[in-house]
Amino acid sequence: MTDTALAATPALRNNPTKVAFAALIGTAIEFYDYFIYATAAVLVFNTQFFSKTDPTLATLLSLSTLALAFLARPLGSIIFGHYGDKIGRKKVIMICIVLFSGLTFAGGFASNPTEFAILRFLAGLGIGGVMPNLVALTSEYAPIKMRSTLVTTMFSGYAVGGV
Repeated sequence: MTDTALAATPALRNNPTKVAFAALIGTAIEFYDYFIYATAAVLVFNTQFFSKTDPTLATLLSLSTLALAFLARPLGSIIFGHYGDKIGRKKVIMICIVLFSGLTFAGGFASNPTEFAILRFLAGLGIGGVMPNLVALTSEYAPIKMRSTLVTTMFSGYAVGGV
């Protein structure tokens, strides 16, 4: 490799715009998971898992499993934020994405509401671990003048995931 190619490599690998775009994709995947699950909780899971109860109560019970994932997020932030500092943010982000994607997929095979609720709680831990690491990674890569714009771009992933 020539000196010019070596000098250009870090600029391509550590491009703050690419990091922000990747973080946007990560948050879009995260919110898409919640959006799809919230829709399914109201339309499908209330009749699949809670068919023997009152329809209103069945919907509330189904939405309570959605709430479990939201309750797990702060705990996931604490756990995976710590590991992001220890082993690296990129590795932890990938672990968290695989964790919540895999557990969400496994939730499709849950045979009872308790099993499903446990899977959603664990998926919530993974989702909670993504956000602090994405914010920190984007902030670390962004130049001072672009930092707020790039972090805001990353948070725009929630809107993109809802589309």
